[in-house]
Amino acid sequence: MLRKSITLLISTVKHMRNINQLFLIPLTIWSGLEQSFLGAQFTKVDQIKLNFVNSSFSFVLRVLFLVHLMLNMLV
Repeated sequence: MLRKSITLLISTVKHMRNINQLFLIPLTIWSGLEQSFLGAQFTKVDQIKLNFVNSSFSFVLRVLFLVHLMLNMLV
């Protein structure tokens, strides 16, 4: 069991050498925080406001993805 954990840790560290993997970390954190915020704050808001927040969040993610692609082209 310990050997598998160490192997998994070494494999994870090796993947962190790739710049594409490092770009995914902030996006994953942002997505988790945003989902928890929406779940906690906007459950009692009417559907129109909730749809606006969701579409705004999707727009921000798309812009971040485009920035990621442009930075990836430079590397």
